[in-house]
Amino acid sequence: MNLPHKITLIVPSVSSGHALPPAIVKRAVEKTARTLAAIAGGATTSKAVGYWLAADGTLVREPVTQVWAYTDETHAGELAAAARTLAAEFKATLEQEAVAIEIDAILEIL
Repeated sequence: MNLPHKITLIVPSVSSGHALPPAIVKRAVEKTARTLAAIAGGATTSKAVGYWLAADGTLVREPVTQVWAYTDETHAGELAAAARTLAAEFKATLEQEAVAIEIDAILEIL
């Protein structure tokens, strides 16, 4: 089996400079894993740390969870669309300026 496409959603843990409640982050991670797995047959998570520069030049550090799945050509579009839908949902419900997804090593910031 060859699964050449990798779709990743980066689940945030901070909103407006404050940590989100762990239960909310856990639900977002599990919803993402469940959604991707329903299409691709499975999903994987990994903890990471993201950094960016704030408008005032301060380096901001944020623990994140990467959730990804691999798929074949048949399901790549559906998997990418599902990740974009979740990113848009999390942007609104978790009060984010942006949420990132990675599709085949290309980062999309929504």
